Amino acid sequence: ASPTWAFDSLIVSYSINGGASFIPLTGIPSTNGWELYTFPLPSNSAQTVIRFAARSQQWQNDIGLDLVRVLPPC
Repeated sequence: ASPTWAFDSLIVSYSINGGASFIPLTGIPSTNGWELYTFPLPSNSAQTVIRFAARSQQWQNDIGLDLVRVLPPC
């Protein structure tokens, strides 16, 4: 199932065609602090683009993203 929007959430999507279209990869819910998430990216295309889309409550700007690493497949 595709990830759905919730307040204070982040949806990670990827594209294999340079950003012409995106495929939802995972949804990350709100937390009370920094959390570590790891997930496989099912593409090794040179045209791969990763998109992080955040949604916050309209009166807050409190979503952070830090230390993003993209590693080659094992």
